[in-house]
Amino acid sequence: MTDEVEELDPRWVGVAISSQHWHFHRQLLARYKIILAPGEFSMIVSAIENGTALLIEKRRGKQAIYSARIPRVWERIYVL
Repeated sequence: MTDEVEELDPRWVGVAISSQHWHFHRQLLARYKIILAPGEFSMIVSAIENGTALLIEKRRGKQAIYSARIPRVWERIYVL
């Protein structure tokens, strides 16, 4: 454990993550060590829905793998 204290981003005051999205946030932290700022999850979803996220692989049914960039951390992530 480090002595570094991480402060709560003030943009999160009064904001919550819905229970249906917790799996995504936990996996993002486990795989990429990224904690999204408020609005970044919506940005990723919008990029997928409007076609600006890069389609990597179409899977069966409605599944697909997309690549999206999180500008704040300049990191590219992959989303199923």
